[in-house]
Amino acid sequence: MIYFLVCLALHTIIHEAGHYSMSRILRNKPTLLKIGTVGPVVFKKGIVEIAAIPISGRLNHADKEWATLPSYKQKLVIAAGPFTNLIAGLATLYWSPMFGLVGLMAGFTNLIPYQPKVGLPSDGGQIFTSINMVSKMLITIILSVAVSICCYLLTLSITQTLI
Repeated sequence: MIYFLVCLALHTIIHEAGHYSMSRILRNKPTLLKIGTVGPVVFKKGIVEIAAIPISGRLNHADKEWATLPSYKQKLVIAAGPFTNLIAGLATLYWSPMFGLVGLMAGFTNLIPYQPKVGLPSDGGQIFTSINMVSKMLITIILSVAVSICCYLLTLSITQTLI
């Protein structure tokens, strides 16, 4: 279980690093890179903040600068997080099945187009804003099946580790 949480924390860092890297490639300057949104901040340097429980994160931009960025560039920055998880997950699946599956699960889950009533939408919710409801439902079903398969394989990986 601890290894699973470590994998999740590492994939949170990988995910936010994907957003940050694409943002910098596109010459956009983030104002905050936060790893972990729960618990007290245990590390702060420059724009980087790391909280005690690093299982979520976010990348903030100056509103004016982000608003002037073309829509396709915003979508590239947003998509870079989940795709970094997918690439890291696929690349490590053979050597560390749990790490790889956590990466795939994180990547697919973040691509599900979800818009909560309060708070920010998922990365998928921000990427797929301009598509119709039927397409969103189809994308959600496909990604949910992918997440379910990853969860099943992750469960098998965990039970084999315990045996």
